[in-house]
Amino acid sequence: MLRNGNEGMSTIPGFSQIQFEGFCRFINQGLAEELEKFPTIKDPDHEIAFQFFAKGYQLLEPSIKERDAVYESLTYSSELYVSARLIFGFDVQKQTISIGNIPIMNSLGTFIINGIYRIVINQILLSPGIYYRSELDHKGISIYTGTIISDWGGRSELAIDKKERIWARVSRKQKISILVLSSAMGLNLREILDNVSYPEIFLSFPNAKEKKEIESKEKAILEFYQQFACVGGDLVFSESLCEELQKKFFQQKCELGRVGRRNMNRRLNLDIPQNNTFLLPRDVLAATDQLIGMKFGTGILDDDDMNHLKNKRIRSVADLLQDQFGLALGRLQHVVQKTIRRVFIRQSKPTPQTLVAPTSTSILLITTYETFFWHISLISSF
Repeated sequence: MLRNGNEGMSTIPGFSQIQFEGFCRFINQGLAEELEKFPTIKDPDHEIAFQFFAKGYQLLEPSIKERDAVYESLTYSSELYVSARLIFGFDVQKQTISIGNIPIMNSLGTFIINGIYRIVINQILLSPGIYYRSELDHKGISIYTGTIISDWGGRSELAIDKKERIWARVSRKQKISILVLSSAMGLNLREILDNVSYPEIFLSFPNAKEKKEIESKEKAILEFYQQFACVGGDLVFSESLCEELQKKFFQQKCELGRVGRRNMNRRLNLDIPQNNTFLLPRDVLAATDQLIGMKFGTGILDDDDMNHLKNKRIRSVADLLQDQFGLALGRLQHVVQKTIRRVFIRQSKPTPQTLVAPTSTSILLITTYETFFWHISLISSF
């Protein structure tokens, strides 16, 4: 019980209530959000396109009772159906298809996985956003850094070294010029200078080699990839290289989420829409501006305590389940792409259901939940 000054005593919700409300939020909101992220899978050579409709999903009643799932060592789950559309040449097919099974929470706030009762433990994590700090090196020189935390927990660091050069650390061992990072994100030098408060500082440090690296977005991406992946030699720009960089860096370290976007806007005094949940070049340049202001005394020296409770957030059962569902859909995307290639090799006419075979996708979703979540993760407990 807690005392409320206006209404007397209030009751803290029970564990099962908190868990069940989180699970309902995942079913009613999280599923739709992840389905909306599922890309339209296209094959231009064969004029084929496949997509899901997030608003058209439904969960069936579990095929077994909780008691039977325990006695028979089964998973208590519901089959998920989604509306899908397949465009094949001039033929357009719409169909409601099964894409697998979702484990269902019971009224006690627990799941039954392979006949075993399990709970999902909420996490207290560092809130996504940007955190500044200053510290002295071994020579007593102040080093200023800004750490960007993604929604997935990935970290990227902006820093001004003792030579007053600005770097972005993209991994533990590798760093690149802030100009190369901004160019790789799509800006040219003129756009960078027009969107910063201290253009003279940006112009003061690039050498001849860096100026050549930022002549085009393609050259900046190649330089970024070489530093991030620690590869040498002469690379050739390609779409596969961009996809690998997008998957290994930008998706893991640049997805802020709704909370991160709110924190970035508040910390950097930006007005970027809340639905834009990825790190933008504008974020990077505004963060660098503030770092320069701290370094040269034109801004507010305001170190952030990452361990303070105000910089923490709770990652609930809804968030954790949504993450796993997103991973399962990512694997499903690859399955559909492979199936499309096999269809044309066999010269058969595809349908939405044949592209997403019920047996393979059911196994895919259940395997993702059980192997990567229930069996391995410490956030799931007996």
